[in-house]
Amino acid sequence: MILCKEKFAKQIDKSVFPGMQGGRMNQVCATAIALGKALQPDFKEYCKRTLSNAKTLATTLVERQPG
Repeated sequence: MILCKEKFAKQIDKSVFPGMQGGRMNQVCATAIALGKALQPDFKEYCKRTLSNAKTLATTLVERQPG
C-alpha cells in the first residue's frame, strides 16, 4: 500500500499498476483487517505499550552487555 499526497497519485499509479500491484483478494482482505484494527481506540494504547516494552528490553540488554 502506498499512501501519498494527491498530486503524486497518478504518477505512482502509472508506475505500479498493473504489473507490480497484486490483485489477490487475500491481500486486500488482510489490508482491510489491519487498517480496521488500527482505527480501533485501543490500538493507540497497544502501540504505546509496545514502544515501552521495546525501550525496557533495549535498556536491559545494554545493562547486561558483558564488558
